[in-house]
Amino acid sequence: MELLQRCTDALAARAGEPAPLALIRRFGRALLALSGDLLNGELLDRAASLAYTTLLSLVPLLAVSFSVLQAFGAHNALEPLLRDALVPLGSQGEEVATRILEFVGRMQVGVLGSLGVLLLLYTVVSTIHKIELAFNSIWDIPRPRTMARRVVDYLSVTLVGPVLAFFAIGLSDTARRTLASLSGTYYTPLASAGGMLLAYVPQMLGLAAFVFIYAFLPNTRVRLPSALIGGLFGMLLWTVAGRLFAALMADSGNYPAIYSGFAGAVLFILWLNVSWIIVLAGAGLSRHWQAPRHAAPGTAFGPAAQEALAFTLMTAIAEAHLHGRPAPNDAALVQASGLPASAVDAVLGRLQAAGLICPIDTLAGGWLPARDAHSLALTAILDAVRGPAGASAHAGALMEELDTAARSRLDGRTLGELIAEPQAQR
Repeated sequence: MELLQRCTDALAARAGEPAPLALIRRFGRALLALSGDLLNGELLDRAASLAYTTLLSLVPLLAVSFSVLQAFGAHNALEPLLRDALVPLGSQGEEVATRILEFVGRMQVGVLGSLGVLLLLYTVVSTIHKIELAFNSIWDIPRPRTMARRVVDYLSVTLVGPVLAFFAIGLSDTARRTLASLSGTYYTPLASAGGMLLAYVPQMLGLAAFVFIYAFLPNTRVRLPSALIGGLFGMLLWTVAGRLFAALMADSGNYPAIYSGFAGAVLFILWLNVSWIIVLAGAGLSRHWQAPRHAAPGTAFGPAAQEALAFTLMTAIAEAHLHGRPAPNDAALVQASGLPASAVDAVLGRLQAAGLICPIDTLAGGWLPARDAHSLALTAILDAVRGPAGASAHAGALMEELDTAARSRLDGRTLGELIAEPQAQR
């Protein structure tokens, strides 16, 4: 694995490389990193956990979605989507979809009462939160959304998402009927071309869903190209895996004989696990495309890197406060530093423990300086991230000499002066 990485890095360093080749090489490196994630087993473990969670919470999730659509008189709009998602299971998929819809139909949200509705919404929020934690782990983001953001973001998506899906399906049906009316007229070629495009509407809706969850769920800023790369990869895997699974079901008719009445449930759980592996693999590719790991997972940054990061973070936080800009949150600071979120979070924790910064509890989150930048000594920032030297008696004098040299260089200087310096001198 390391040999392949060195080879790709050496090839990428060649000057004058055409842009298409650079993109292909970047995609290859992202795939190589993703294969490492799959081989270490963590991604597979998360997929199995999410499959179990989905199995327990699928009926409440669908009940909420169907209840929202029922207000528009379109409570049956999601039924075709559910059946299409279970097509790879063959005849067993039809049985599973029918059973699920029966359970959902029996759950009447209107008669649950206030406590029942709250428990139903709690199930929805907690389920999506667990999915977010899996995505945050892929992106090396230690902090999830705040409780306020979870409720607002998750419920808005749960309530608005089915409505948008209904309108998308309705528009495609309207376009299909319009094109059908043009057949046999002067616009027949246009109708034929439009019909070919409409045949890919399910794939386009699936791609849009993949891109949305890759951009929305991680508690960081995911750029649209990265989400799109992950969405294309995930949709391609989903299509290929669905056809392979369907072919396997068609060639093997012994599952009902082996599992009897549990065949549908067993195959459904298996397909759920495969589906989550695909979803998380796309998220992993999106992460490696946007922010490749410059160090192996779990590798600690050295003291010098931590000190440099502390000055960078304090400068960004104090500068935003001095100029009246919104307080930067974790995602903005990760993007500004260009370092993994785990490293940024560790240094932010030390700065907060030292009383140099304080968090603000808003939907977007953020950090504010706890002291005036013009009176905050740079040595205080240095002390916040430097732990005990821990040197032996023989190296103690040397470490003290190095510390004295660094402090003499920073003595009398404040964070305000550092912010006022020209960018090129920082």
